[in-house]
This record gives sequence, structure tokens and C-alpha cells, in this order.
Amino acid sequence: MKIIKSITGVLLLFVLAFSLIHCSGGGGSDSGSSGSKNKASQSSIDSMVMWAINSSIITIYNQNVAGTPVGSKNIQAVSCPYGGTVNITGTTSLSNGTNGVNLSYDMTNCKINVTGSSATVILTISGIITETGSFNSGVKFKNIIYQSDDLILDGTVDWTQYDDSPISDNVDYLSNVIQNYSDTVSTTGSIDGRPVSWTYGGDDDDDNSDCNAQRTALLENCCEDVGGVILVGGPFPKRCGTCPDGTHIVGEDNITDGGPYWQCGCDGCSDD
Repeated sequence: MKIIKSITGVLLLFVLAFSLIHCSGGGGSDSGSSGSKNKASQSSIDSMVMWAINSSIITIYNQNVAGTPVGSKNIQAVSCPYGGTVNITGTTSLSNGTNGVNLSYDMTNCKINVTGSSATVILTISGIITETGSFNSGVKFKNIIYQSDDLILDGTVDWTQYDDSPISDNVDYLSNVIQNYSDTVSTTGSIDGRPVSWTYGGDDDDDNSDCNAQRTALLENCCEDVGGVILVGGPFPKRCGTCPDGTHIVGEDNITDGGPYWQCGCDGCSDD
């Protein structure tokens, strides 16, 4: 008799990331005088911070929870992506291909560094973030809520277009990521009561005109040393073809906003 174990699903996310589209929220203006930098709006800052926090929780989940048997979790003092520690407790489940998560991430000086096309978010986070909901990559379904009642944030949003935005605050945090059996993923929530929302995917991403930029960004980041961490790979949209020359396929990501992606490993970065 063959015994089959239920394994917690994977939400793969590499260091290289994508830009946000259709941001909305209150406060400020993103336009300034031609040829000069200016301050980003509060809504843009909040959107980038929320995207970075959610992305980093996915990375921590991938590194410590995904691929383990479903059930109770009590994972103590594991490293965050760029330093600090996190305790992960709670439960996971699997039913008919749909993964359920009810997890708590207790972070102490947890450092994250997430890069998109318009900014890099560098934060140190302390506090507890809960992750509840379910996802099924096979049918493009996701309904995940991230929440914290008192999250300590310290760092910066380093913009390519605007002045860098310092972050130093204790905030209440809420983010709901929804994908209803389609390519469109919506994120809504709030940071300290300020509304945050954006949509990614769908009809606006049918044009593959950005494929050369995606390819160039991946190759330019390959094997780079960022704060002592070597970037050994990144996502590449499947709609743009296979992993570009100089990289190789190491997996697939059918969950992350804007996908599906190939996960491409950089050639020659390590001895592994």
C-alpha cells in the first residue's frame, strides 16, 4: 500500500520583482517639475511598503513552510531574508488542491530588501503578522489576508523617480490579496488607517512589449551582491518565452501577481 503525505503548497518568489499598476489611495501628488526629483505621494509609499511586506512574507513562507507536511507549525528563530529572526506558528491544510494557511509570523528585527522597477524597499520589521486564507495555483485562486495590530517599521523606500522616503512608524496593517480564477490579482487594505489598493494582471498585461526589459533586468541583477546576499535568480514571465540565455529553469511560480513565471537561476553565481 502506498502512503501519500499531504504537503504544504509553494508560493515561490525570487528577489527580482515587478512594478505595481493601478495604484489608488489618498494623499499627495506623484508629479513634479520636469527633470527634478520630488516627494512621492503617501499612497505610492504605502503601496510599495505593502507590496514589499507581502512579498517578504511569501519568501519567508517559501523558505520555511512550503514543502513541509500539512498540520501544526512551530518553527522557532529562523532567519529573515536579510537578517533578524522570525517565529512561525499555526496550521496549514490541503483539500482538493487548495492550500489553507492560518499562520503567525512573530518577527524580531526582521530585515527585508525588495526591488521593483520603480523603487527598492528596505525595512526592518518587528511585530506579529498573521496570514490566513487559502490558495490554489492550479486554478489561479487566492484569498489571503495579512494583518497586524502593532507593526514596527524602520527603513526607506529608495525611488528611482522621487526623493527617498524614510519609514519609521508603528502601524496597524491589513492587506487582502484576491485572485478569482483569473489572471487578475487585486490587493486592498490599509496602513495605519490609510487605504491602499491596486490591481495587477488581466487585459492590461496582454501586451508583451515589456519582455526585453524583463529579460534585461533579470540578467543585470544576476550574481549581484546586495548587502552581502548574492542574487542567484529571479522570475521571468512565461508569456515572454523560456528563461533567457545565461540562466536556467529551476522552477515555476503560478501564484505571484502578474504570473505565471519561470523561476530562472543565474549561471555561474555559486559553486552549488
